[in-house]
Amino acid sequence: MTDDPIDHLLTFVRDRLDEDDRAARNATRGPWHHEPDGPWEHQLTADDAELPVAYDMGNDNAAHIIRHNPARVLRQIEAMQQTVDEYERLRRDRARNEAASAELAAEIDHQEQTGEWAGPGLPDVRLRGIRRESDYLSAMEPALRRILYSVASIWSDHPDYQAKWRA
Repeated sequence: MTDDPIDHLLTFVRDRLDEDDRAARNATRGPWHHEPDGPWEHQLTADDAELPVAYDMGNDNAAHIIRHNPARVLRQIEAMQQTVDEYERLRRDRARNEAASAELAAEIDHQEQTGEWAGPGLPDVRLRGIRRESDYLSAMEPALRRILYSVASIWSDHPDYQAKWRA
């Protein structure tokens, strides 16, 4: 990992998602259900024997636990991973765009010095395309970064969470 603060943020979020993924996959498979008129009850299966576990701390707690079952947690993890992946893709695209801009600048310098154009396409058309993409990437990166800060705040009680990530 580099000293780039965003790399630290990305690593933090990926590590927390991995931890949540492991916990969800290691949890009982269910079925998860709730009967609002009675205490929350769940059957734990071990060696083909069922052990009923009753929980009578209120229907609101039971409904909350049921709503956040392992399958839902895994879907949430997948959605958050897509956000992280999109940010990383955007960073790669921005690096590629900067490289293309530098390459075009070198080709234009060559043309100005020699009067010959060695690059593909017309330089002004390529330059407009590179600038348009650069404008888009420059606008999207801060927006996605704010989303990543929000995702990281889910684990604000984790010892590795950094207060500067608060969105």
